[in-house]
Amino acid sequence: MNKTSKFLVATIAGFTLPAVANAASVTLVNADFESGSDWESTTPTSPDGWYSSAADAGIDGHYGQTYVEGSVSRHASFKSTGGNYYQQSFSMSDDGAVDAGSYSSYSVALNYGYRQHHTSDGDINIRVSIWNLTDDVEIAGDDILVEDPNPGDLAGLPDTNFLTNAVLALAFDNAGMTGKAIALRIANTSEISDGGSWRKTAFFDDVLLESIGAYTPPPAIGDLDANGLINLADYDIFRGVFGTEATGGADFSGNGFVGHEDFFIFRTEYEANNPGAAALGAIPEPTALAILGLGGLAMLKRSRK
Repeated sequence: MNKTSKFLVATIAGFTLPAVANAASVTLVNADFESGSDWESTTPTSPDGWYSSAADAGIDGHYGQTYVEGSVSRHASFKSTGGNYYQQSFSMSDDGAVDAGSYSSYSVALNYGYRQHHTSDGDINIRVSIWNLTDDVEIAGDDILVEDPNPGDLAGLPDTNFLTNAVLALAFDNAGMTGKAIALRIANTSEISDGGSWRKTAFFDDVLLESIGAYTPPPAIGDLDANGLINLADYDIFRGVFGTEATGGADFSGNGFVGHEDFFIFRTEYEANNPGAAALGAIPEPTALAILGLGGLAMLKRSRK
């Protein structure tokens, strides 16, 4: 079974890594950690195809081991060492090297777990990042919280390990980034516990990386139809949701309700983006419009009598 097809079926019993429509798979070497020999960062050795910051420093923290009962799959393990990470540069099977300017939106799927034992010591945070190697900076990232399976440190609990699937969407503005090298970085960012780094050990496996398109920046405040303009068409949308709970991005104040404070914010953005246009302040607030509408209706009824 080749690497690509492996991600479209259950990699570990009960878990399936979902495919992303219209996506191009980015080739990761040894994405399932089955290639090569076991590794141990104190040796120092790393898994085939991957860089290990712990191995580079020659310190404890990274190693390969099988944890899940009934599985022979080897996983990448990392103890809580305050940010040590596994990393792999991108390569594209059909287009050659991928750099930061190639794509700006990626889907990352992986299986992860907590190395369970009766002396576990708190939740673990795994940080999954797209890393700009040229400037040595994260350009997109998200966190996976791996909850402590035994928060009470109760002896006698079965040491059962299992894998959970996560799919993350990571997007960034890649304007001007052509030629800059990038990598996928997966780090255990949890701090070392008092009981030792081994008491907060996470592991992961079966990594799938796909490019899913170009970066689409969020619309500017006030651009409710997301067409790049802030105009009276947006104001019509705003009036339609005024006085309701937050909807359609019109809750500019973030208080959960589309009200007068949101109108003032919209008016400021409208005037800043339409210099020389008729002042929006001359247009009544939605409440005033409603009052005028009622008044006009009353006058119309009188005229028919």
